[in-house]
Amino acid sequence: VKEIRMSVRQVLLIIDFVKKNKMCMKIEDQRIAYGAFSLLNKKLSKIFKFEPKSNYNFEYHKEYYKIVIWGKTKGKINKLLEELKKFVPEISAVTSSSGWTIEITHEDATKGKGNIYVAKEFLKIDDPKALVHIGDTMNDSTTAEHMKLIAMKNSVSELKKIAHYEGPSYKDAGVA
Repeated sequence: VKEIRMSVRQVLLIIDFVKKNKMCMKIEDQRIAYGAFSLLNKKLSKIFKFEPKSNYNFEYHKEYYKIVIWGKTKGKINKLLEELKKFVPEISAVTSSSGWTIEITHEDATKGKGNIYVAKEFLKIDDPKALVHIGDTMNDSTTAEHMKLIAMKNSVSELKKIAHYEGPSYKDAGVA
């Protein structure tokens, strides 16, 4: 519908950050993961079904839509998330996978801004407050400032804190 990629400069800064912190990363929706594969990282790669490569050998000098990084404890991920936001400007970085990963996109490529774009351009809805977003992880958090956010009961606690409403779990047809 619309392409918004991180710049080469942003990608290179993210890669430097990942290497410095001995983390793993995957580019966009590829099933290959690159990085420092400790025992924990290998286990996480199997859980997330990535083919681990114990290196960072991929095309660096390219614009990408999304990078996902992981490889530390949940507590450490939150600390690194704040460091990353300061280190790489003009990105959106939020935790995902129940707090085990950081999902990185361009600051204009968030679910919130994407929902508004689709509503205005395709549905001809100009008032974002007429929209509702239902989610369960922090990558849904970017919608709360633009529209009503319903956090499903199974959502991470951080999302429930910023949501306008709490709905049923996905197991109980939370989206319905």
